[in-house]
Amino acid sequence: MIRALGFAACLAAASPCAAAPQVYVEEDQDFSNSAFVRVSEEVNAELFLARTRGEEQAWPAAINAYQRILDRADDAVVEFGPRVYLSAAEAARRRLGELPAEALSVYEGLFGAKAEAARRQALRLFDPALLLRVAARYPFTSAARRALEEASALAFERGARAPATAAAALLLERGWARPADAARLALALADAGDRRGLAELRERAVALLAEPLHSGGAARPLGAFFDELAARLEAQAGGEERRRLCHEPLRLEVLARLPLEERARMPSREYDAVKAPELAFPPHAVALAAGQVWVLGLVGLYRLDGASGGDAPLVLYEREFEHDPNYAEIASRSLEPVGDGERLYFALNESGLSFRTPPDEVSQLIGIDAARDGQSVLLLRTQLPGAPEELQDFVFEGPPVLCGDLLLLAGSRLRANTECALFAFERASGRLVWSRFLASASKVSHYDARLRMVVEERVAPSPLLVAGGVAYCVTNLGVVAAVDALSGAVVWLFKYNRIRPVDLEAFRRESYFDTGGWHRSPPYVAGDQVVAAPEDSRFLYLLARRPSPEGHLLLRPSFKEGRRALLGVEPEEGLLVFAGERGQGPRIGCLEISASDLAGSRVLATPAFEIEERLSGRPLLLERTLFLPTSKALYRIALDQDLLIKDHLPVPEPLARLGEEEVFGNLFLLGDALVSVSPGYVLRVRAAR
Repeated sequence: MIRALGFAACLAAASPCAAAPQVYVEEDQDFSNSAFVRVSEEVNAELFLARTRGEEQAWPAAINAYQRILDRADDAVVEFGPRVYLSAAEAARRRLGELPAEALSVYEGLFGAKAEAARRQALRLFDPALLLRVAARYPFTSAARRALEEASALAFERGARAPATAAAALLLERGWARPADAARLALALADAGDRRGLAELRERAVALLAEPLHSGGAARPLGAFFDELAARLEAQAGGEERRRLCHEPLRLEVLARLPLEERARMPSREYDAVKAPELAFPPHAVALAAGQVWVLGLVGLYRLDGASGGDAPLVLYEREFEHDPNYAEIASRSLEPVGDGERLYFALNESGLSFRTPPDEVSQLIGIDAARDGQSVLLLRTQLPGAPEELQDFVFEGPPVLCGDLLLLAGSRLRANTECALFAFERASGRLVWSRFLASASKVSHYDARLRMVVEERVAPSPLLVAGGVAYCVTNLGVVAAVDALSGAVVWLFKYNRIRPVDLEAFRRESYFDTGGWHRSPPYVAGDQVVAAPEDSRFLYLLARRPSPEGHLLLRPSFKEGRRALLGVEPEEGLLVFAGERGQGPRIGCLEISASDLAGSRVLATPAFEIEERLSGRPLLLERTLFLPTSKALYRIALDQDLLIKDHLPVPEPLARLGEEEVFGNLFLLGDALVSVSPGYVLRVRAAR
């Protein structure tokens, strides 16, 4: 059965030949990537036949071959450009869009009547998803525009925002949009709190801003409607409070002390200025739900019942994670929960018997009803007998991502090689909605493996990012993936240059374990670009969000050099922020924060930090300001002032006297405050006035 198309899949149907920015062809002549991507040879043969017939100007034969691909019910993938893979339907739509007007007239004659009949049938059923499907299946017929207009209006009336915005986006891309269509897209972005997306939409719809928007019997310019939504978002985001956090003096308070067991379960870390060990942020996280602060740690889930003060009572979630200390150990690298106001969701991984090599791992998807005193719901367990076959042996990685009524998660499993896939679950029930295989490959050997027996290990993908209806995933298996978040259809797959296998008899600095790949980080979106820093590559990748007509995605690669981690992307300034080590001078090897613009022409850096000072948690970018937690202090660094350290909050004196190191941890923005959570403490930072 053909799945209902999501936002990204419909966008692809609307603009099959949307041009990407200028691309960079190759970042390294010595390319290394043996990742496996499932490609349909049958579709490749059809595409070759269609293109051959098109070159012969045998339009009916060429068009029928393309249409057979559009009629397919599977999710086939084909290689379309240099190391770029697209869904079969997207590839066919792009090739059809390249045909001359004469051929598209033949297309209308061959399939216009079928498209019109399908449109009328979908309209009789009042089914916006079917109308979207008609537009995607017959993209170059006159019925496609009418189907999109009807889908947009019908879905919006029913409150079905996903198909309404998908249809409106298609109309806008093809130049068919009316003010009402742009307004529906704007409402969807406002509901998602996407201020940047709303600003970008306004730029794209500039030709419509002066036209009247009719609503409630009155008319006003579309531009005024955009202004109202922007003002509402600014107020909801607490814009004034955020500005105060970034520019006014700060005060620090201890919300709670976590149990000693949390620190005891953390692996020990020894500092070595020569080896410069990999960054190891704590997995602890905090979220807000039902008006309460919830902290997720290695031992359990805690609810903070007090408003402030270090003696605020911590209420442990009704069951601890480790049922039998001799059997299970929490193995997650990130325990970050996400909340939808009333419920918390998180993925929990447990490693099994310690004598197994590698140990068994079991994943759970858990929902916590925060409004009902923390009542838990086990949404899914991958190793239960009733679990879907597609989930067998998969281990979830990173926090779940909310997208409408869905929860999205990346996962991997170890078979002959590591396989990576994406999954979407219903928020209410945990039912699997779709799954999408992305790639499989073996783990890259690193220099530190030369003196030990290496057992094949499961590779964990990086956390997901969802933007504009697309889920972006860095598999760390040689592939960056863009997948439609609602349907699971492939938008594109890109193969990057992996670290090549190591000659274990020779020391090669680029293969050394701390200078090989990047530290784990999610992809980032900056305008029309995607920024990816894979753990198995020495390059930073800037990719177009849409392939060029020739199938190119790569914009500009950047060699890793002395940088170890991509900390974030500041979209307003267009700055990439990195953590690394000082390469020269009296404090060589010490922590250094640097930034560069997207073109790589502007490079900034902070002064070197103290000897043995290390990052102690995930930083936070807010209003062109980087909040940076270290083992010594919490720094506030202005990115619009040549990356100078503005000021800092030291470890509180009572804790410093006790020799506490696990004080500042991962940073989160909750309401008008910055919250730090480490294995030892939950701290809150607010503007002093």
